Amino acid sequence: MSMLDDRHRTMSEIGSTIERLGFGWAQVSQLIVGGGIWASDAAELLMIGSITRSLSDEWHISGNARGTAASIIFVGICIGNILSGPIGDHLGRKCLIFASYIGVVAFGCLSATAVDLTGILVCRILVGISIGIGQPSWNALAKEMTPQSWHASVVMFAQMLFAVGEAYAVVLLYLDDPNMKDLEWRRLLVQAALLPLVLLVLAFFFFQESPHFLAVRGDTEAAEKVLQWMRQANGKPDVDINLSNFASVVQNTAAGMHSSHPDALSEPHQWFAPLKIVFGRWLLSTTFLFCFSAFVLNFIFYGGLYALPQVLPTMKMNSSPVAVLLLRISTEVPGYVLGSFMTNRLSKRTAMLLYIFFCMLGQVPYATLVDGSSDGVLPGAGKGRVSVLTEALLVGGTILSKVSNAAGWIVIYTLVSKAYPTESRTTGSAVCLACGRLGAISAPLVYEALLKQGVNAQGFFIFTTALCMMNLLIVITIEHSVKEKEAEEIECIVDSGPSYT
Repeated sequence: MSMLDDRHRTMSEIGSTIERLGFGWAQVSQLIVGGGIWASDAAELLMIGSITRSLSDEWHISGNARGTAASIIFVGICIGNILSGPIGDHLGRKCLIFASYIGVVAFGCLSATAVDLTGILVCRILVGISIGIGQPSWNALAKEMTPQSWHASVVMFAQMLFAVGEAYAVVLLYLDDPNMKDLEWRRLLVQAALLPLVLLVLAFFFFQESPHFLAVRGDTEAAEKVLQWMRQANGKPDVDINLSNFASVVQNTAAGMHSSHPDALSEPHQWFAPLKIVFGRWLLSTTFLFCFSAFVLNFIFYGGLYALPQVLPTMKMNSSPVAVLLLRISTEVPGYVLGSFMTNRLSKRTAMLLYIFFCMLGQVPYATLVDGSSDGVLPGAGKGRVSVLTEALLVGGTILSKVSNAAGWIVIYTLVSKAYPTESRTTGSAVCLACGRLGAISAPLVYEALLKQGVNAQGFFIFTTALCMMNLLIVITIEHSVKEKEAEEIECIVDSGPSYT
């Protein structure tokens, strides 16, 4: 049996051991301390968006400057996502998540000391970078420490922590000023940083490195210690986690790598080897599919957050625009649950087609009915108000878009972590997440650009509908032969060389 086959057998054995250990406190603890990076993300995003008016009053800045202060964090997250890939695949998942929490706490508190717009922009982009370096590492770790049948659920619970972070920020805002008119923004920024500080302390005591990553680096002793901890945490004393039979295989593989390349891991080109895998000929189509899908998801989600609060009041519906937005938010968690169900029960292609199709349907009412008038295309109810049918279609479209978008997060994040081998899993996640952040950054810009050209809001939703149609076409046409394989099966393909050529 070749060294490559032995190595593949070693990784498969670790995966089988994790399957036998099942789901328990080991995964729950990692979910809290690792997935908590999404809660920190939500708290920071909501807080900076809420205090921009206070910044404007204190520093007398323009509306464009306020928008820049609110959106600059996405630029930082995008940069952080890109940086995290090669670093996480060489240094490990654990160190980057620790660095993420430390950065959010440090730069979040530093934001409170800013004395002008430039200072707050620099601090917020650094907060964004700190958040961005942790997310892909967590996505990789979730795959590598969770039984396969539970992976989509863990991704779902991590996304629910995003809602926890939003709730934490809302509570802080309510306690400071329920009307949000006179906010002590410096104090709020420090209080928002307390959440990642608590998670950092918890991570110090409970966080573990991925056993798959440790085995890939040849440290089977450390990998075995992590599995022993998982066995104890999950109460499975009868599960055999002895990797001694496989230790020599991995160590010999690592020794062979170092003998032929003594400084292999320190050479600059090796740091970019994961990128060669992600963009290699075996996985290029997969990477393109997930990158474009993540872009569309973020564009629609954050575009909706930006556009709907401006569009709904102009339609003069019987329902309050605030009530519609709250209803929209309340459907996010059911969307996560639906996404977990779709990922577990449906094929990868079917799950993607369904969430994209229904997301597109959610855009259609706004792409067809919002013509710039107060009652839309359909005959109104009189006195400048929309008809019952128009209102029902708009509210229904809002809910359908939100549910399908939330389901899409679970489907994409789960499939991305499964599509790439251990050596490039963080990089694959980082590239896809970074492309998603480009969608978040560009959505408000596209909306404002269309309005500047004299196109009403209907044009923006026609654009989002077209993006969904393109996404559907790509899912249908791109070859799934490699993507349908589990990551453990791709290990051999990657190691045999084609992706490096």
